[in-house]
Amino acid sequence: MDYMGSLLEKVVNCTPQDQVEFLCKAALEKSSGIPGRSVLQKCRREDEMQPRWTVPCLDLDDGEEGEELQADENSRNDPSKYLALPTDTERKACYRKFYEATSSTALATGICGVCARECGAMDESLHRMALSDIPNSHRLVPKVLHPAHDIYNGQLLQPEAVEVNGPHTTTSVCQACLDELRKPSNKPPRYALANGLWIGRIPWQLQVLTFPEQLLIAHLYPRVFVFKLFPKHQGGTRQASGLQNAMRSNVSTYDMSMDGISAMLRGDLMPR
Repeated sequence: MDYMGSLLEKVVNCTPQDQVEFLCKAALEKSSGIPGRSVLQKCRREDEMQPRWTVPCLDLDDGEEGEELQADENSRNDPSKYLALPTDTERKACYRKFYEATSSTALATGICGVCARECGAMDESLHRMALSDIPNSHRLVPKVLHPAHDIYNGQLLQPEAVEVNGPHTTTSVCQACLDELRKPSNKPPRYALANGLWIGRIPWQLQVLTFPEQLLIAHLYPRVFVFKLFPKHQGGTRQASGLQNAMRSNVSTYDMSMDGISAMLRGDLMPR
């Protein structure tokens, strides 16, 4: 105890008087329960580190609209409605939205006559138009003609997407191809058949193959399909209503042993 007393006395004697007065004042404020400057700064730092969630305040002077918003806010925050069952109206509204999202109209698909890909009629915005209405249709004319090309008005199109009704011929064009055709360029769209992506019709011998026969002649065997969701861009921005709305996938494939398949078909190797 004498050692501590002598140490404190030495510290007080060697410390400038203004610092001693500051320490005494801080000790007095702490003992009396009045928060000092350091305590306030610590509280302020802790408050800044905490995440803040702000909500827009309701303006109660807006009349009926403000009263409705206030009533709706009170209804959502009512603890008595916790785990309450939905009403018949709410349940029917959920059923109606589900039916509309899974109806034949919502799930309808179509073929784009320009790129020949299958896409949703609603999600991909398939446009049905006459061949004369296709913008910059000269960009769909192939540079090198092939005897098996399906040419309509000089344009290379997928026949499943073309409908001929007398003198009128229409086709379906997806939104991506339509946007590309509207650009000022002389090159064909990136995924257009006229851009060197035409492979011709599937031979009849391959169309009638069963699933085991398809596996036997396939050079690659698809094993793993990985799908992931990501926010869909609308107009260059990400909207909250479009979160996890788009899908992207990867496929892992493995080489098929053609020698092993041939040996199995000859009876030299047991099926595995």
